[in-house]
Formats: sequence, structure tokens, C-alpha cells
Amino acid sequence: AEQEQGYMNVSIVGKNVECKNNCGMLFPFNTLQESCFWMKNTEFPIKQIWLNESGGEAKVVYIENASPYSTNIVCGYGNAVLELPMNYTIGNLSVSKIGYNALFYFKNC
Repeated sequence: AEQEQGYMNVSIVGKNVECKNNCGMLFPFNTLQESCFWMKNTEFPIKQIWLNESGGEAKVVYIENASPYSTNIVCGYGNAVLELPMNYTIGNLSVSKIGYNALFYFKNC
């Protein structure tokens, strides 16, 4: 259920502010597939990044900058989707280019 909900109904006030600014959500799938998302009931803009993982490497294949509360459905094709707050950076580099390999370290927020 948490994967289905994503950032929907997550408040940008209180204890969630730190996670909103420093964490992302990964939606892994067992196979390459089309997956669709919308921003209904999401309070802050996010970057949706579709990845194709193969042989231990993940390549960025599609990026969508999603606006708060939008009911537009956005679809992409890959075996994972990473959702990051728009201001998220890794070091000094933004995750923003198609074709780039992506390396992520995960921790619980």
C-alpha cells in the first residue's frame, strides 16, 4: 500500500520536511513495464525518473518534472521509477540527464 501511495497525502510540514528535502522513493518492478503516476494530493513538486536496471547498473531512460496536485497521468517504461523532490541533489550533481548511469545509496528516512 505504501508503494501505491507514494508521496500522496504526505505533508510538507512537521516531521516530513527533512525527508521531503533529503529522501526519495524507489518503486521497483520485477520486469520492464510501463508504469503510470499522477500527483493528485501531492503537495510538492517531484522529479520522476524511470530507470532500466541491468547487470547491476541503472540507466536513466525518462524524466518527468511533476507539478503538485496535477491529475495528468504520466507514463514511462522501465523496471524501476525513482521519485525525488525537485531540489534533490547528489553531491553537486542533479539527477537530470537521460542516458546517465545512476548509483544510489539507500537509507530509511
